[in-house]
Amino acid sequence: EALAAAREIGYEYNRAEALAAVAPHLPPELLPQALAAAMEIGDEYWRAEALAALAPRLAELGYPQEALAAAREIRDERWRARALAALAPQLPEGLREQTLREALAAAREIGDESARTKALAALAPHLPPKQRPHVLAEALAAAREIRDESWRAEALADLASHLPPDLLKQALDTARELPETGLFGSPSAEALAALAPHLPPGTREQVLRVALMAAAQVEQRAIITDDCEAGSASTHVSVPDTRAMILKKLAPRLAELSRP
Repeated sequence: EALAAAREIGYEYNRAEALAAVAPHLPPELLPQALAAAMEIGDEYWRAEALAALAPRLAELGYPQEALAAAREIRDERWRARALAALAPQLPEGLREQTLREALAAAREIGDESARTKALAALAPHLPPKQRPHVLAEALAAAREIRDESWRAEALADLASHLPPDLLKQALDTARELPETGLFGSPSAEALAALAPHLPPGTREQVLRVALMAAAQVEQRAIITDDCEAGSASTHVSVPDTRAMILKKLAPRLAELSRP
């Protein structure tokens, strides 16, 4: 009934979300119908999301070739890499290695640095141990190329739990170069707070203190520039206090700070 209801949803976004939600629970006899429903979605992005959810279930129930075919149908590199990475652990060893190679190739083709960082970081834990440092180094290099400082901070946070000590030090250096304040937050505080738990105790405490100081400097107002034909005009507008949001992220780590 859930699959039938999902197939009847008119909006492709909602249909893809519904198919992705029911995919892990489908019995074998309904998988062909679900796969057909996913392939009928016209929008490539939402079709990719549905296929990415279905592929691991196909492999789990004994349809590895069908699962690979579904994942390979995804044209968008981000979703293809995600589907292949999710699928790989469910496959026999020979197919697993081949699928991981394909997932890595797809991840490396992603043009957007932020999305490429996320894809490589998600894929790294599934790769052979000797290959992981090289792939993580690629991910960190991609993160450093992100021009938007907030997105760069988020990419460093995504990488934090995966990095070996040498790359963690490089990520920390990159985080320290981020500004303390931005329009809607503190890129420095957010990146440092994510990296801190993975640092040695002495460095961890120092980094947490720096992150806390950066959070305290967050601006509560933003400047929105409106470019128009007559010229450029700047208007000050109030924005929610993002300082509280950043402190909330830091809160679980503050207990680690020793009292003066």
